[in-house]
Amino acid sequence: MTRFATSIWLAAAACSPSSTANAPPKPQPSKSAAGSSNTGSGATAQSYDDAMRLACDAPSRADVEPGFEHTAIARWVAAHITNQDVRDGLAGMAMDGPKDRVTHLSSMLDRAHIATSDCEYYAFLQSRARPD
Repeated sequence: MTRFATSIWLAAAACSPSSTANAPPKPQPSKSAAGSSNTGSGATAQSYDDAMRLACDAPSRADVEPGFEHTAIARWVAAHITNQDVRDGLAGMAMDGPKDRVTHLSSMLDRAHIATSDCEYYAFLQSRARPD
């Protein structure tokens, strides 16, 4: 992941004030610290699994306007997900085509042991991937 790709993905978050109306519940610490990392902000570490659960709910939590769905979701993720592995993985999807985004997110969900059928963001991306 290049800094350029990360900055493009996070630039959308800087364009609007954060909203607390759609703020996620405080993540519960997972029983296993394996695979967790955070931004080092001193707050409770957000596990990879917890961050992916939040990412799955992003389409319904973000203030989405038709035609600007991806931007709204990126802003919400930037404001509410602190796990750096998840942030980097989602930012990396910005450079992918629609089908590759679905595949990329599926891999991230597998790592978090979340079924694709339980992830609203997966369904959102899949609905925008055009069939061959």
